[in-house]
Amino acid sequence: MISVFDAVIICLEEIRQKAERVVRNLQEKHGGDYVWQGDKCVDYKYPAVNARVTFDNESLTVKVELGLFMKALKTMLEEEITRSLDKHLA
Repeated sequence: MISVFDAVIICLEEIRQKAERVVRNLQEKHGGDYVWQGDKCVDYKYPAVNARVTFDNESLTVKVELGLFMKALKTMLEEEITRSLDKHLA
């Protein structure tokens, strides 16, 4: 499992919009589907990848469960998630 935590201080609507952009970009780039679970949580599913982004006005957490074939890419995916958060939350 990949788990990335980022401390943020930002209004909820702004972080929700940024989370929407991140999962929409994932969908456009890699396929898969995403669905909102309430106002502060979005799930993204792709074959062998299940991700959940949760947030409030102080933090954002990304948790990714990888299937057997994707585990070899764990380090690369973790780095990509961190870069994406840095880019979108700056």
